[in-house]
Amino acid sequence: MGIASLPEAVEPPDEYTAAVPPALSTALSRDLGLDPAQYLRRAEAAQRLATFRAEADRSFPNTVRGIRLDGAGRPIVTLELGPSTPVVRTAAESAGFLVETGDRTTSTESFDASAEVDHPPAQPIPDPPVLGATLFRTVRDGIPRFCQTGFNATDRDGAAVAIVNNHCNRNTGSHHDPPGIVPDADTVLMLPATIDQARTAPLGAPIGTLLIAPADSGVDYALLRIDDAAAPRFRNNLVAVRGTAPIAIDGITDPVIGAPICKSGVLTGFTCGTITSVDTEYADNGATVTGSIATGVHAVSGEGGAPLISGTKAVGIASSKFLARQASAEVQLYFEPIRKILEAEPGLTLRTTSDSADPSAISS
Repeated sequence: MGIASLPEAVEPPDEYTAAVPPALSTALSRDLGLDPAQYLRRAEAAQRLATFRAEADRSFPNTVRGIRLDGAGRPIVTLELGPSTPVVRTAAESAGFLVETGDRTTSTESFDASAEVDHPPAQPIPDPPVLGATLFRTVRDGIPRFCQTGFNATDRDGAAVAIVNNHCNRNTGSHHDPPGIVPDADTVLMLPATIDQARTAPLGAPIGTLLIAPADSGVDYALLRIDDAAAPRFRNNLVAVRGTAPIAIDGITDPVIGAPICKSGVLTGFTCGTITSVDTEYADNGATVTGSIATGVHAVSGEGGAPLISGTKAVGIASSKFLARQASAEVQLYFEPIRKILEAEPGLTLRTTSDSADPSAISS
């Protein structure tokens, strides 16, 4: 049994790099020193690495120790020494990857293959749309909480939903409930996006309810279930910061150490960095969270749920946990992998087209 042939690396076409909005291009230059073509090229290399890893694990288990991009963006496969090593080495080198062997420590990730989807044609979307990284608030018992959307999706019934962070629920510990209050679904209000909306609902109009993940899911996510009247505003696959051009999400990819990634936050906008580790554990309010992505992306408190992308692929949403480094202003930001969320919610499907009754999409 061999490893299936992989698509060869190609230079991003001009029309593809043109899809990178100016605000994201600025963040790439500022945070990573990359231009759009370099960013997309590295993101594509990371996606090819993830696909190779999954193919190798199926055909030759326990041969690939890890995969990563180095500081120069070169794709590297680290192999265990064993009888299958020569075959996998040949396949990796044929795919254009550098190969290491030995005891070098890389990562402990165990993810499935990254998804490959065709780039959908641009389609018109309703005005005003609700994109990934849009500010909203939840209200229960008259007490509000501000959050931001991650990615737009559909649930098992085909209803419009948005993937957000679990902390958007007012019952997660940031507010104290009066005795006897039973947790229930929070009402979701979308802040005004136009003058007419501000006139009719200055504090925001109700658009749906917040549904938190089951307590035993072990996954940090929640869903905004959108009312039918507001659903057309969420029928898009776009991520942006208000006032900037959006980027279209056309699939998902698994995290790879060293891969370039960017998050879109309502407070800090587009900021970029690299993945520093995967399948990471950290403590949060006495509980151990597993399977997370650790990054060097800059963010501030209040940006939990921010969408994380690599190239034009969804990678995850920001968890609410930040680790400040004492010696600098840097923070380490953890993300919940998007594939982990999709697997935890059967039938949940990420939108990869805009304004379509039957979106081309990818799910777990």
